[in-house]
Amino acid sequence: MRLGFLLLVCSFLFVSCDLSNGIKVANMDDKGEEDTDSVEQLEEEDELQLFEEPPLPKAADELFDDFFFNFVSNPKFQTSRVVFPLNVSGGKSDHSLSSAEWSENDIFTSQEFYTTIYERDDELELKKDTSVNTVNVEWIHLNERRIDKYIFCRVDGKWMLTGMEKLSMDETPNGSFLDFYCRFSSDSVFQRQNIADPLPFKIPSDEETGDMDGEEFAEGGVEELSPDDWFELAKEMPLPKDVLVNIEYGQAYFSENVKHLLVQGVSNGLFVKYTFKKYGEWQLVEIEN
Repeated sequence: MRLGFLLLVCSFLFVSCDLSNGIKVANMDDKGEEDTDSVEQLEEEDELQLFEEPPLPKAADELFDDFFFNFVSNPKFQTSRVVFPLNVSGGKSDHSLSSAEWSENDIFTSQEFYTTIYERDDELELKKDTSVNTVNVEWIHLNERRIDKYIFCRVDGKWMLTGMEKLSMDETPNGSFLDFYCRFSSDSVFQRQNIADPLPFKIPSDEETGDMDGEEFAEGGVEELSPDDWFELAKEMPLPKDVLVNIEYGQAYFSENVKHLLVQGVSNGLFVKYTFKKYGEWQLVEIEN
């Protein structure tokens, strides 16, 4: 098993953005100071455009994921999409947050990846459903066994954060799995005891997969990982721990025997699906990249 190739397949694909904006330069002629003033004005206008934030395209509000990328990466835009005062229910008492209190909260802009917990593959299609009008984002504090739920609704065609709810993990249908995952993601001995051996690792078909250092590799397919292979692979695509950020598009949680955990990077190409099944104890039974 060529683990080196698998590590390469699973490496992060960082996205870079070119923020350069060329400044027009006019040729000087006999008009002297008049043309100089004109050139300076053009330079000032272009410099202002460089720092102006482009308006969010209307299409970006159609799918929640498109909106959410802008929400987590642009603090100014984020503040404009929160309904203030923001009502917070649950916990010790109901209260509200002002815009000033919210501006001190940078958890969204500091997050590097998000997850989706679901049970049936067809539920993942909800991510692409433009008729979805309510999405919950759960901030799951695993060690503290508590959840901050952020409620987003489409208001006049625009996604807005309209409320928050504080819960304990006992109040969610995923509580049993989350208790297991908390220990699984942080305890290597427990993790080794609760992975399938061998562990199937699905690699999608990719036309660009080919010769690597003189060797030919098959496109797609399934590799079988030993526990040692898994721990080596996990260095390149580590499991989220301490905190899970689960996006609920409307998927229903009924099963106590199967959970899929989809991990997506914000500014990189990370996209990994982990499948867990319960055989007395939960177990990682498959990975798909």
